[in-house]
Amino acid sequence: ALSCRAAYETHAGSFEARWHKLRTLAPQLSRTAASHGGSLRFVPAEPQCCQAHCYIRGSAEQLDAARDEVLAELDIKLYNKLRACGAGPGKDECYFEITVGPNNIEIPDDVFVHAWSCFFEALQKAESS
Repeated sequence: ALSCRAAYETHAGSFEARWHKLRTLAPQLSRTAASHGGSLRFVPAEPQCCQAHCYIRGSAEQLDAARDEVLAELDIKLYNKLRACGAGPGKDECYFEITVGPNNIEIPDDVFVHAWSCFFEALQKAESS
């Protein structure tokens, strides 16, 4: 409990800026997915804090392979772990948590957009082979 309090006190002043960053990124990343024929759905659609759930269509194996390809090429890890698969209205989505933390708030939006664009390109390539 003390470590939580210390972390809160250290980062409390950045919560609003981190929330704004995610609110700005969410529609950009959803548009990037759509431009590649993919889907990246935020819940809530307009983030209410600096964390949201992202739903994405595909199998865990395909999604993790695309994530790992981006990591190898760009040294950017888009998500840590898929939380569940077979989720969403069509039961064809997996989801993960996205958080804008104190270490990534300064990363320019175009870096996020480029990395997700590479992810969806890798996903398309895997689906077509």
